[in-house]
Amino acid sequence: MDTSLTGFGTSFATADSGSSNLRPLNYATEVAPDFSTASANVRLTAGTTLLTSGSMNSLTLAGGSLSIAPLQALYLTSGGLLATTAATISGGTLLAPSSLPALMVHTVADLTISSLLSGGNGSANANIGFVKAGTGTLTL
Repeated sequence: MDTSLTGFGTSFATADSGSSNLRPLNYATEVAPDFSTASANVRLTAGTTLLTSGSMNSLTLAGGSLSIAPLQALYLTSGGLLATTAATISGGTLLAPSSLPALMVHTVADLTISSLLSGGNGSANANIGFVKAGTGTLTL
């Protein structure tokens, strides 16, 4: 979601509980700056290493790359990955559980993923398991 005139995308959206209107996530109350809060919407603004497996709702790369330690995994339960600045995800496994939505990668800027990709709802049935959107280049 992006409220600017360009509309390229700067945040994931959520619905207000009272009106059900869509709006960007509130960085102060609905976004975590790191992986310390389970099931959070994470927005990284600096390079980070994930040392142990974790389950997050979504991941936004806004100024930093992510390294996942060997034999560890980052589960994205919403399937949402947004790169607003050029970034890299390396090491470990990046996945969306097979019972949940596809892994959806939106690239406003270029993104390179060298981690193992796994899951998405296509791994359990004939549905699509991976979606790429946005103007940035995705290199796998």
